[in-house]
Amino acid sequence: MAWTITPSKFDVVVIGSGLPECLVAASLLKAGRDVLIIDAVDTYGTDFASFTPAALDDAIVQQQQQLTSHAAAVSETSRYVPAPVPSGEEHEHSMPKCSSISEPVPPGCRLLRLRQRALPVSDIHAFAAPGERGGPGDRRGYILDLVPKLVYQSEPLVDLLVHCRCHHYLEFKAVEGSYILQDGGIHPVPAGRADIFRDRRLSLSDKRVLMRFIQGCVEARGGQGHLKDVLASSQPLAQILAAEGLSPRLRQVILYGIAMCDSDQEPTPAAVAADNGITAADADAAAAVGGVMTGAGGGAALDLFTTSQGRFGHEAAFMVPSYGSGSVAEAFVRLCAVHGAVTILRQPVQALLVMEVKEAVAAVAAASDNGAGSVLSHNNGGGDDADRLNGSDGGAASSTAACSCVGIVTAAGQVVRCKTVVAGTGTISCLEDVLSPSAPPPPYVSRAIVVLDGPLLPAPHGSAAQPQPVPKSLLTMVVPPHSDGLALEGQASETAVAAWAAAGSTGIGNPHPVRVLQEGASTCVCPAGRFLLYLSTPATSSSSYDDLWNTLAKLTDTTDLREVRSPACPSASATSSSSNISTAAANVNTSTSTKIYTDGDGDGDGDDNNCAVVNTTDKHPATDSAATSSSSPTPRTRPRALRAWFYRQPVQHRMVPAIAGAAAGGAAEALAYQLPVGVLQLPGPDGGLAGYSQVLEATKAAYRAAFPGVQWLAEATFGRHGAGGAEGDEEEEGIGGDNGDGGPAPAPAVEEAEEDAAIDELTSAVARLQGGQGV
Repeated sequence: MAWTITPSKFDVVVIGSGLPECLVAASLLKAGRDVLIIDAVDTYGTDFASFTPAALDDAIVQQQQQLTSHAAAVSETSRYVPAPVPSGEEHEHSMPKCSSISEPVPPGCRLLRLRQRALPVSDIHAFAAPGERGGPGDRRGYILDLVPKLVYQSEPLVDLLVHCRCHHYLEFKAVEGSYILQDGGIHPVPAGRADIFRDRRLSLSDKRVLMRFIQGCVEARGGQGHLKDVLASSQPLAQILAAEGLSPRLRQVILYGIAMCDSDQEPTPAAVAADNGITAADADAAAAVGGVMTGAGGGAALDLFTTSQGRFGHEAAFMVPSYGSGSVAEAFVRLCAVHGAVTILRQPVQALLVMEVKEAVAAVAAASDNGAGSVLSHNNGGGDDADRLNGSDGGAASSTAACSCVGIVTAAGQVVRCKTVVAGTGTISCLEDVLSPSAPPPPYVSRAIVVLDGPLLPAPHGSAAQPQPVPKSLLTMVVPPHSDGLALEGQASETAVAAWAAAGSTGIGNPHPVRVLQEGASTCVCPAGRFLLYLSTPATSSSSYDDLWNTLAKLTDTTDLREVRSPACPSASATSSSSNISTAAANVNTSTSTKIYTDGDGDGDGDDNNCAVVNTTDKHPATDSAATSSSSPTPRTRPRALRAWFYRQPVQHRMVPAIAGAAAGGAAEALAYQLPVGVLQLPGPDGGLAGYSQVLEATKAAYRAAFPGVQWLAEATFGRHGAGGAEGDEEEEGIGGDNGDGGPAPAPAVEEAEEDAAIDELTSAVARLQGGQGV
């Protein structure tokens, strides 16, 4: 059901409730703007949302329907109507049908169609084991992340959450361990002095070199030491590490385990890449996801990692929000609601209402005569709105901006007027006829979400006097580029691994690092006894399946997975004949089984407590085998993959334009999208697993360019009475303030109670709306 919005005129309409959109909305609210946040689905987050498996299954149906009807022409009056949900029931990402427009289009205006998508992903492939059904239990049983994220304890987003008091809406869990697939096994990342000295894989000379480098980083932070210049330079970090004498193994640890680089920092020669089927274009597109880490960037990344360790009492550098990463965006939505935003869910925007330039100039002039002002005129006095719309000396309008956005048309057919429209890149990409013909395609990241029946690393055996240790539920791991995979049991030395590789072992073949995040029931995202595994890597092929399957098959038991052709009934597809399996299975060799050398406690002894089974097979699940070698002791089997989804996601965080047509130093001509005046495009996900720093900085830059002179959210004051008065800020910060008679200031709990009451009232209103009772 689509709701009628009252009032029907706002300063700013924000389409979507993703993290960048909510940051901008909160900033504008604190600056005194009237803001409407409108989202197409029944949950927050948009491009940063959390969702259930039913949403992905629905997206697969829509993907199949779009492929079959791709040749059909779309008429001007058509509406985007989502496909029926496979289960016959609606879910949180179902989109309602659009109604006809309830009022005539004003003279001089036209509609710019917007065909929103519930999930901005493509190339979706689903797999399921026999008996693993979807259904109503998925809605409450699993919370999947569209953009899974590790949060640095010291990153700017955490400081912003505390500054805005949004941390009251969130709960974080510390990551229990960081690992790297190296030397044929899974090992802890030696991130501190104690870890380095415990790691028996490192020789004495390696430890000395690594400690010298760490000491140099500490000195460089204070502007001293032999690394102070190179860690502030544009020289690649990989070259700096090599010049410092760090071995390839240590360089991998620092580049991918600590600095968290998302692309290959020591590229494979072109001839070798060609042998692996990687074209130069693919390599360039993948490198654009992470880029080459410079000395300056590396110094900042290492500093962020070390300062994050132990900030909140846990030695890990990372933490993860409970209830999915989408809860971060939801926290800022709550902040907006407390400060007066109108928030509407489950109401797609079917069009932007745009006015031709001549009519827009007249409207702006009339508004100026009436003293109404305009959000579009934040150009520091460098010309008025009419000048900018005409492209005169007042403000360098884009030659592509032939119209100005003056409102939106909702799914209910209602026209809502506004001065500015704010939307993320994922939403902007759904606008018709705005993509520049010369715009290059964005790079992509390949992702996989897997449901496991157990953890990646088993718990070590406890003694008779102590209870059985609990396996780690929340951990992260990285598979470095060109990984050799997992070696036989006990082969921990470089010599043994080299001999194993020379004997004909097959590596994973990943051209870029593959990042892995495991979550369990401790973060409230899956049932007890189940685990969620996220994998991501820069896309180097046209299929996310091809990019990630080998890694998944090395880490988990994929024997029972079958490709699901009909998401409506995963179990039926999973138990069907081989017609539902790729024909490539016919060419797969018979698998063999070996034991994985793992060293979960970092002591280098390779004991049987941390061994699992691996199948050295080709990538297809139909031919994987879990049989173990009869000549070796029975090891603990790898966790079994029960369900898996693969998909591709565009990486568009570097698109940081100002409002189209605004004075931005010529940036408007470089836009990939030819947008009307008054439309602010915000960045999308950055494609990485670690931190929100890139998205936060890109959003801040876009906001500064669009609204110069208007304070950013981190600069706003949040006082004890919610409005941010100076007196309240002094009391909250502990700087001073009293109650008028020299006594102590009132307790902060008073204002917190007021905000909690406002949130409870808002929650009750939303519940009544969802129940069809009205407000």
